[in-house]
Amino acid sequence: MIIVFFLNKQFIFTLNCTQIKYRVSFNGQSYFLDIREILYLESYYRKTSVISQEGRMRIRAKLNEEEDRLPKESFIRINQHNLINMQQIRNVKAGIVQMQNGDCLYVNDSRKKIFETRYQEFLERSCRIL
Repeated sequence: MIIVFFLNKQFIFTLNCTQIKYRVSFNGQSYFLDIREILYLESYYRKTSVISQEGRMRIRAKLNEEEDRLPKESFIRINQHNLINMQQIRNVKAGIVQMQNGDCLYVNDSRKKIFETRYQEFLERSCRIL
């Protein structure tokens, strides 16, 4: 499957989502993260953190802007504070999403229906359910 992405007005062409890198600035340096390794982004008090399999990075960014940068096929906003990578979900039960690292995040009531629909589509598209 061929996927085309535009990130920060830069054209990225890839044959596989696993090749996409996400650039963040942390302590004045740029880092490139594989999007598969990002669990979720979290924003509180105008500070955004990227939570990955490697740990947590505090970045200078607005969650809305990062939501626009990341691929909609894999990332979804579940509440005011969290943008999650659907590839990293371990379990979903009663509006609580458990991520692969064990963190539990709550889906806002107003976003539940959209989340359920998009997550179901994601599972079907990625052949994770029959």
